[in-house]
Amino acid sequence: MEVLHVMPSWFLGTNIFFECLFFIFAAAIAIYSLRIYKITNQRESKIFGIAFSLIALSRLALVFINSFFITLASGGLRVLEFEDIAGIKDVAVTAYVSLFILGLITLVYLSLKQKNARSYLLLVLLSAIALASGINKSLLIYSLSFIFLVLISVNYVREFKRTKNKNTFLVASGFILLAISSLLLVIVADYLMPRVYVAAYLLEALGYIFIFSSLINILKHGKKAK
Repeated sequence: MEVLHVMPSWFLGTNIFFECLFFIFAAAIAIYSLRIYKITNQRESKIFGIAFSLIALSRLALVFINSFFITLASGGLRVLEFEDIAGIKDVAVTAYVSLFILGLITLVYLSLKQKNARSYLLLVLLSAIALASGINKSLLIYSLSFIFLVLISVNYVREFKRTKNKNTFLVASGFILLAISSLLLVIVADYLMPRVYVAAYLLEALGYIFIFSSLINILKHGKKAK
């Protein structure tokens, strides 16, 4: 049996609350980024907003999945299975994975400071091939997420070292926390450690808070400047 999530049964319901929270945070980050783009006309803010729009939609799909398709397994664990998923379940899981990975690819594309669409399409193609050919898809999804988030984090850490900007520090810290969260989910997928799943959710929430806080600061500063 290959599973997308493994969690303690007592966390069911709470995890849906967190997914709703992640959707709200990702959507808020997208909205604030696009508002900053309207003020500054910076390409980076626009792409950042588009990336988090995709991530927000992926979280919305995951809310739907977790609300309706998680079953009770032995040992008091809750699991979301890949096998026997058909119809609407298949569409929902595919939407979640595709939108989430696409959102991360967009952030990687931004961090590489590329303006060539072929580079973006290459990242999408390579990720699609990896996901299509991988045996353990759950492990592959979280591994790809971790790799992408590490690349994004490194970029923002370098940017912070160069500028010493407080908001860049918050963004870098946020992505580092998201990367650690993805690493914990790799451990969950590989070794079936459900309690680690809870820790991953807490770190992810903190990561979104850091990123969102930086955008609030930027928007406040922009309004004062006007």
